[in-house]
Amino acid sequence: MQSPTPTRTPDDVLSFLPDDRPVWMVDVQRQRILRTIAGRGWESAAVSTSRFGTGSTPGSNQTPLGLHEVSEVIGLDAEPGQPFKSRVPSGPPLSPAQWQDGSGDTILSRILWLNGLEPGNRTSHARYIYLHGTHQESRLGTPASLGCVRMANRTLIEWVDSLNGTLPYVWIGRLGPVA
Repeated sequence: MQSPTPTRTPDDVLSFLPDDRPVWMVDVQRQRILRTIAGRGWESAAVSTSRFGTGSTPGSNQTPLGLHEVSEVIGLDAEPGQPFKSRVPSGPPLSPAQWQDGSGDTILSRILWLNGLEPGNRTSHARYIYLHGTHQESRLGTPASLGCVRMANRTLIEWVDSLNGTLPYVWIGRLGPVA
C-alpha cells in the first residue's frame, strides 16, 4: 500500500508546482475534483477513485497519489458518451440515459492519460491510469473505479475544452480547506 500523503490545502499544492500550467486536484477522501477558474476561485465536481483504495503497485487497481502530469488527451473530437477500448473509439456513443448505471468499467468521452512525477507514482503511465468519463455517473462521489479517476462526461468535456490544448497537472491526495 502506498504511504499516506499528507493533507494539503490547494495553495500548498500550487506552491510546489514547477510551472504555471493548470492544475486539477483530486480529493480522495471527499471524492471531489477542484480546478481554479482563471484565479477567481474554485470549481468543484464529483469524481470516483478506486474502490480498492490508494497505491501505486501494478495490478492493485488502486488510485496512485501525488503529482501527475497529463501526457496525452485522447478523444478531443469524440462525441459525448463515445466508448473507448485501448484508447481507440469502440462502437457508437452511449446516450446520456446510458451514462448512469452501466456494468463493468467503460471509458467514455475523453481520456487524460496520467504520468506520475513523484517516486511513489512513477508507475501510473504504465498502469494506464486515466482521468476519464464514465458510464456509472450515479456512482460519482463514491470510490468505485478500478484505479482511474472517473468524472461526469459533460463536466469532463467542458473542463478539457477550456484547456485550449494546455495539458494540466493532476494532483491526487487529501485536500484540506479551500480558501
